[in-house]
Amino acid sequence: MIVPESLFSMMDCSVNGSSEISATGAQTYATLCFMWIRRLFQTGILFAVLWLSALGVIRARPYDDAAIRAMLGTDDCVNVVGAAARPCFMGILVGVTVRDEALAVLAAHPWVDEISESGTVISWSWSGAQPGLIDASQDGLISLSSNGRTRQMRILTRMEFGDVWLSQGAPDSALLVRPVSRSTAYQISYFTEANVQAITTLDCPSTPTEYWSQQVSLGRGELWNTEYINGVEFSIYNQPAWWTNLRRCRPMRGP
Repeated sequence: MIVPESLFSMMDCSVNGSSEISATGAQTYATLCFMWIRRLFQTGILFAVLWLSALGVIRARPYDDAAIRAMLGTDDCVNVVGAAARPCFMGILVGVTVRDEALAVLAAHPWVDEISESGTVISWSWSGAQPGLIDASQDGLISLSSNGRTRQMRILTRMEFGDVWLSQGAPDSALLVRPVSRSTAYQISYFTEANVQAITTLDCPSTPTEYWSQQVSLGRGELWNTEYINGVEFSIYNQPAWWTNLRRCRPMRGP
């Protein structure tokens, strides 16, 4: 039997001499190639086992989320008269704290520098004493309802969405907001225990790296009207194939 050299060269099993070899030579080369491929396969498995072991050790290390949980406001507000103790932030419980109370709390807070008011909006710049997880490049924001009660709070943070997930687990629910541009979207993820929304921007389609590393804005209370209008329920995280829908920025279809 004559075996062409090309069958072996495709596997980097070089053949010296003539471009054709005998059946005995073919068997020898086949054996050598098999041993070579098996060695590579075994080496690959070894590297994979070592890599996964290292990953498992890293993942098994205790995750220190104290700073994350402090940013999420898991301390209970107990200083608001007549309100049940609930998670809040900076002593402000959205939906309960009224305008004058919010201004007094902000004026006395060491994280706050200058406070501004415009209609039903209160904003403030950061003093520099705020936690490092707060992004001071953007002012904090509170919006008020017509009766002067706080209805919404937004804070830009330096946290990544992966950090929030590790601390709180998968979102209890989510809203996918797609404005006019279809190449981007943003997701409002709800975490019930912390009474907070994690707001992140998504490219469509998204990648795992982009998804987990997106900068988080923390929200509490009601949504903007545009978010209600352009948002659709995006409760995909109890589905086994949720990433398929997420990366394409599409809600679940069917039951």
